[in-house]
Amino acid sequence: MSGNSFKTVLLEMYEKKQGFDIDIFLNDLKTPIPAHKLVLSLSCEVFRKQFFENSNISSNSLCIKLKNVTKELFEEFIGFIYGKTIKFENKDNAIAFYRTSDGLKCKDALEFASDYLMNQLNVQNCIAIYEVASQSHDNNLIEAAKKIFSENTNTLIASPEFLAAKPKTVEAIFSLEILNIDSELDLVKALEQYVKYHKENTSDIRYKVRGALENIRFLTLTPQEITQTSLLNHHEIISVIGSLPPCSDFSSFPGLFSRNTQKRGLTVNKIEMIRNLHDKFTDTCFKCGTYKHSIWNCKYTLGIPHRGELKKIFEKYQHTFLFDYDLADLKVIHEMFKKTNFLD
Repeated sequence: MSGNSFKTVLLEMYEKKQGFDIDIFLNDLKTPIPAHKLVLSLSCEVFRKQFFENSNISSNSLCIKLKNVTKELFEEFIGFIYGKTIKFENKDNAIAFYRTSDGLKCKDALEFASDYLMNQLNVQNCIAIYEVASQSHDNNLIEAAKKIFSENTNTLIASPEFLAAKPKTVEAIFSLEILNIDSELDLVKALEQYVKYHKENTSDIRYKVRGALENIRFLTLTPQEITQTSLLNHHEIISVIGSLPPCSDFSSFPGLFSRNTQKRGLTVNKIEMIRNLHDKFTDTCFKCGTYKHSIWNCKYTLGIPHRGELKKIFEKYQHTFLFDYDLADLKVIHEMFKKTNFLD
């Protein structure tokens, strides 16, 4: 029997309710969701362990606890295992399905939900998707969300979604090397609003956002901007101002605060990378004086993987005018040239 025929049979058995041998009770619901032990076990690691490794093979019922999962959504999840085509009504349902798939260790369902969330990723939902992806260590989703953090920072930190973010997520945003901000003052004001929003319900909010605070590059701000923030106490303000260039006296500088004096505005970073690359990422190889060819076609310089990566990026644009390149592609090129010691 082919794979498609097998799935057709499974779906038919499920829809006709034939031969069920297990009733699943979700959370505290009284109405069971019937299924087949073997089918569930082949799809989900948790079910396999429950039915065949924990001496439950003779049991005909199973109670499971899943937070924020409705009976309707769980039935959709079970239906997916049997081959049913499903569509998510909204982002929240997709995230709940993703969490369920991850919690029950169902690889196919998790990949399906991950692909869906990747395609739906935008400024409005990137924080929620980042947080659920972080719990399951989904690196592809995490990096895609971070890209949106970088390129849409000012929009993001002014949104209701930012105020609802977990402190660790705020820290992750503030720790990125490239941010679309006018200056670090944008981060200061956003964190002040975040603290104010959570102050009544979370008494230790200042402690919880300490990681985010320590990633703000206060040394790129003016003394006046530093004195006006409510995020620092009097001693910290004096210490930070005393550490500003050109004095740079770090003797009393707050221990884990960022000492980085490089501005992080997206435009600033983009111009700096273009300046470093403009005479190197060209149609004519700058490393090989004998041959007139691009560096991604030169067998004497970069290794094959690097040449392939550069060629792939070039073919996306068909020119080397770097101002037209996406920030992500520009960063890949810059990091590659930096690692291979091609930058001064």
